[in-house]
Order: sequence, then C-alpha cells, then structure tokens
Amino acid sequence: AAAAGSSAAGGSSSGSGLAAPAAAAAAAAAAAPSPTPSSSSSSRSKKRKEQLSPEFRLSSRLVQVLRVWARLEWDQKFFGSARRLWRLAANEAFKFPYDIAAEGGGAVLHAWATAEFERDNVLNARVVIGEALRKCPKDAAVVVLAGSIEAAAGDHNTARALFLRAYQLNKADKKLYMYWPKMEADTGNVERARLLFQYGLSLYPSNTKILNRYACFEEEQGNLDLARELHRRALGIDSTSLTAMHNRVSWASLELLEGNVDEARELLREGLDAHPDFQAAMLLLAKLERQQGNLDLAEAYARRVQKVRRRRTYS
Repeated sequence: AAAAGSSAAGGSSSGSGLAAPAAAAAAAAAAAPSPTPSSSSSSRSKKRKEQLSPEFRLSSRLVQVLRVWARLEWDQKFFGSARRLWRLAANEAFKFPYDIAAEGGGAVLHAWATAEFERDNVLNARVVIGEALRKCPKDAAVVVLAGSIEAAAGDHNTARALFLRAYQLNKADKKLYMYWPKMEADTGNVERARLLFQYGLSLYPSNTKILNRYACFEEEQGNLDLARELHRRALGIDSTSLTAMHNRVSWASLELLEGNVDEARELLREGLDAHPDFQAAMLLLAKLERQQGNLDLAEAYARRVQKVRRRRTYS
C-alpha cells in the first residue's frame, strides 16, 4: 500500500521531513515583500479574470467529478483506482497558478490524505499531505491534517509546530481543537490540552465533537462529574445523529466502568433505536449483558454485529 501511495503521489518526497518544507515555506513567505495596494488590486483582478475563464470553469468541474469519483472507488475498496483518480484531479487543479488552483488542489490532496489516514495508511498519508503542504502552505485545513498525521506517526514536535502554524493561519479552524488538545494530552501536557479544549468551546459552544472529546479527556483525568456534564450537554444539543452515537458510547462506557449498569444500558438502547446498525453500541451492550450474566442477550447482540459486518462486506 505504501508503494502504491508513493507512486500515486507522483514523485512526492517520503513525507518524513514535513517540517523542512513547512519551515522553508514560512521563511519564503516572511521574506517576500508586502504588495502595494495597487499591485494587490491588480493581482485580485487577474485572479478573478482567470476564475471566470471558460478553461478554468471546465477544469474546476472536472476536478470535482474526479474527486467524487475517487471517493466512490475508495469506499468500494478499489484503492488503486481511487488513488489514480485523486492524482489526476490534483494534476488538473494545479495546472493553474498557485493562487488560482490552491483551493481545488488543496481540497483534493486533503481528501486523499484523509482517506489514507482513516485506513491507518500513515506513510501514504504523509506522502500526500507533504505534497499538499508544499503546494498549499497557507491552507489551514491542510496544515491541521498534517499535524494530526505527524502526531499519529509519533513526531510530536513536528505535529506541534504544524498545529501552531495552523493556529496562526486560522485560529477558528474547528478541527484544530479536536486534534491538537489530544496530542498535548497524549504527551502529558494536561493543562495545555484543557486550555485548548476550553478555547475551542468558547468559539464553538455547540460543537458536539469537541464536547465529546473534551468529556473523554476529563474522564481520563478522573473528573467524572465534569465528563458527565459535558456528555449531557452534547446530547442536549444533538441526541440522534451518528455523532451523538459516539457520544452515547463514550458516556455509557464511563457509566459501565463506574458500575452504573442501568444508565449505560439506557444510553445505548436509546441510541440503537435511531441507529440499529451502530456496531460500537452493540458491542458495548454485549459486554454489559455478559458481565450481568445475561449470556443469551449478549450473544444476540454479538450476532447482530456479525450480521451487519457481513452485509457491509457483500453490499
């Protein structure tokens, strides 16, 4: 898989030195002279003209089609085909100058790297996101994903530098407050992680993903009452979506560990009423019922999980 990712990336570097191109890009940006108002206006006018050209509009539509097609192929586990389509989409987007093409090309490479990362293909993800960093150095979403990938690869210093850079580019990026605090917590910087979670919630008080991650963090620190309050707050905002199911499973796990079996069971069963195929909830219920001696019920939940997995494998 790594070899396929490297060849698909079209000669990109191995990705192990992401910090170097990032530093070089930052230095180049700092050394560049500030544009005068007239030159900025002229640049914007030229960019607008390029974006309105028939060639650019046709190319943009082609990039969008290739990107969607690639994801469909990936979801069907045709990984080689998906990688080739993402490669074609990126090449098409970057036919135009950086300030014209960056948005489309950056989105393509971000989608590709995300797909690799979701399947734990960290080496492939580093290759792709490394190219994105070189070609789109001011794209905050790209930089956040790069930091997340480097954190997963164990290079926490590079990850922290990338998260700081993303903060400078766009301190309002939501995903920054999902991944950066986790890395700080994993490296023992508990107070920094807490401050980042709290700052993220000050920007997005209704973001249930941040709330759930913050709740799990506080549970790990032993602050169970605060963790429950955060879970409760998240479910009060959203109690039915797939995101809410992750919150329910996290909260139910806490209650089960604390011996609150009825509370855990209720959280999971209510969620399964809306999402009967949610495997994590069924697996946790199977564990709960087995611990309570309800072996037939535990086996029934386990069989449901196997049925869902078989259906998804052959669908």
